[in-house]
Amino acid sequence: MEKAVEIFKERWHKLNIIGYRNGHFHSEEEKDEEAKHIVNVNPDFLIVGMGILMQEQFLLKVKDTGFQGIGFTCGGFIHQTAKNEIDYYPAWVDRMNLRFLYRMYREPHIRKRYCKQHSSSLHDLFGKDFSDSMIKPYDRRSYCQYGNERDEY
Repeated sequence: MEKAVEIFKERWHKLNIIGYRNGHFHSEEEKDEEAKHIVNVNPDFLIVGMGILMQEQFLLKVKDTGFQGIGFTCGGFIHQTAKNEIDYYPAWVDRMNLRFLYRMYREPHIRKRYCKQHSSSLHDLFGKDFSDSMIKPYDRRSYCQYGNERDEY
């Protein structure tokens, strides 16, 4: 984490980093405390890189705790930067929006995770019957799914 912060400061001299920490928490209480701390520090931007699902859940926790800034999840950006690979993706990969495929190529350990976690997203998007490949018309409602329950908002 420290190496990534050092590289960020070298690359963007005017960037004011007011806090950082690793994303390893030992309990929900520790996550709650960190969320409160972030809200109290009141950054304009929050970048969270804890791995898929965990980072989104933590960012929602911070938002629900009262964060008013702009939050981003960043996948492998922090650890790629720490390895001094801030320009990790070739220009053609960026142009074609194929970052996930390139990352699977470069980092074999994430292939299983991508396939497992993204296949559940495809299931949510297309339903149980993949033979019905037509996407239903947009009905102006958003859903957030937690387990088997759906909350409409």
